[in-house]
Amino acid sequence: MNQKGSDAVKGLKWSKREQILGGCAAVFLLLLLVSYFHPFSEESDTGSLSWAELPKKTDESTDDSAEKADRTSEKPKAVVIDVKGAVKSPGVYQMKEGARIIDVIEKAGGFVEKADRKRINLAQLVEDEMVIYVPEIGEQSKNELPPIIGAGEKDGRIEINSADASELDKISGVGPATAKAIIAYRKKNGPFEKIEDLLKVSGIGESTLQKMKSQISLR
Repeated sequence: MNQKGSDAVKGLKWSKREQILGGCAAVFLLLLLVSYFHPFSEESDTGSLSWAELPKKTDESTDDSAEKADRTSEKPKAVVIDVKGAVKSPGVYQMKEGARIIDVIEKAGGFVEKADRKRINLAQLVEDEMVIYVPEIGEQSKNELPPIIGAGEKDGRIEINSADASELDKISGVGPATAKAIIAYRKKNGPFEKIEDLLKVSGIGESTLQKMKSQISLR
């Protein structure tokens, strides 16, 4: 190599100080690039929500709000009540679900002067197909309809295929346990087809059935 080429190569060589400074600059640039991109990978690693997941959460909350709005906007169901006896305007009346007997009596014009108000539970909730009979003072109830007949009762008899536990409990020989057994039988086997099917219910024997027959009916 000639003298000029040797001088050119020497001119390209860096001193130790220049090499150290150059290396530091390269490391700095590398760290700067890493710090720029690193936060995005951290968000992904920490399990933070992505924008793609947000609409799903919004849709669920919207559905919940819509369901609540539907429930609150539901109108009360109508029930039909037959009012008889010592009221000013006996007849069939349509009431909103949640109404009480006092509301029906008022709609029927109120009690007449001879009405035996003590025998009527004015605070009782009404139900569809209920019959309310208001007796007069001194009236013998055994010759008339009972003061209040629920939906599970008809002409003073309790319909065993629709009566609830409280109505079944009114039958002679039937207590709370037997009433529950009757309802459980209905749910498992369907409605009773004949009165004698009650013998299949736990707790009801021939003697009990004989007491029940005059108080029950099939729908």
